[in-house]
Amino acid sequence: MAKIGEASENAAVENTSVNGPTSNTTTADIARKAEHRCLSALSTRAEHTATLEVTRPSITNCPDGGHDIDVRGRVDEVKELLATMTTTKPENLGFLDNAAEDGILQVRIDVKSGKTVSADMIDNHAAHLSRSPTFQANILLLTHPEVRITKEAGKRLSQQRNNFKEIGVLIDVAQPEGLERIEAENKARALSADDDASGQS
Repeated sequence: MAKIGEASENAAVENTSVNGPTSNTTTADIARKAEHRCLSALSTRAEHTATLEVTRPSITNCPDGGHDIDVRGRVDEVKELLATMTTTKPENLGFLDNAAEDGILQVRIDVKSGKTVSADMIDNHAAHLSRSPTFQANILLLTHPEVRITKEAGKRLSQQRNNFKEIGVLIDVAQPEGLERIEAENKARALSADDDASGQS
């Protein structure tokens, strides 16, 4: 789990892959692979839902206003996804219900593969909401297994989360374990389907 307050606010932001850096791996490669990993996990989950749709509005490493992946779907399915990603209980996301349009919620996801989350990153994430005004949930999805959230970033996240909650908008961070939970559920579902198929043959 990402630890808050253990990294200096002035620490350099380091990008490494899930399995550690390699000599010929560039920051751009790491970011691209992280985005595709997240896209794959979310798309696989969407296959087994009634309404979730996952799209990618731009290619990696292009100016995107902190908007790497879109997820949209029925309120209950989006809230269940957000709960899995952030460990926030679905009942604590009830403030999103009234923000839904025609029973649909939209999620903006910004994938971060670096090792440090700073206060500036949190503020930028919040500022980018103005570029995606129709999205009710806005998530920084962290992928580095040793990511650290600085103490100031943790404070800023709490402030931003409370401020936006008042207008029916979620802003939050999904730690690496959130993505891992989705991947584990996908794997378990696939194994169960294989067992069912074997039992019928």
